[in-house]
Amino acid sequence: MDAPKVPFLLARHALSFGVQRWISIDLSMPGVAIVGPSGTGKSVASASLAGTISLFYPDAKLYIVDGKGDPAFRFLASKPGARYFPHRSALDGLRQVNEILNARMAGAAPEPFIYLWLDELMGLLLLYDKKTQEEIRGIVTAISVEGRAMGV
Repeated sequence: MDAPKVPFLLARHALSFGVQRWISIDLSMPGVAIVGPSGTGKSVASASLAGTISLFYPDAKLYIVDGKGDPAFRFLASKPGARYFPHRSALDGLRQVNEILNARMAGAAPEPFIYLWLDELMGLLLLYDKKTQEEIRGIVTAISVEGRAMGV
């Protein structure tokens, strides 16, 4: 099962000068990080990338785990193949992806490719007590370490 490559537009400000620059994000890599200060459009860029994945690869399953309940991701709740877990239900989304990973490790068929988009991990951790925080860290670590080989 090959992970797709997704065309993604960068440098929006360059569009006003007629410059279009596309990059191809290779989703077979173990992760993509979008970083920057508050208010710079990280969540909007993340939601845009997730939406692009849903358009280019409609058979893929998107799990959007949103630790702060950002409205930028809400449109994905209506997309076929997307599962949106805002804020208080975010832990349920992580648990579902972890169950899929465990089933695949036990021999279940690895199709289709699954994307986990985890936005605002710190916000999610702050919702819970220490025991649940450890569970979240364990799930995120397992998915990060073992997920790529299992099509997650």
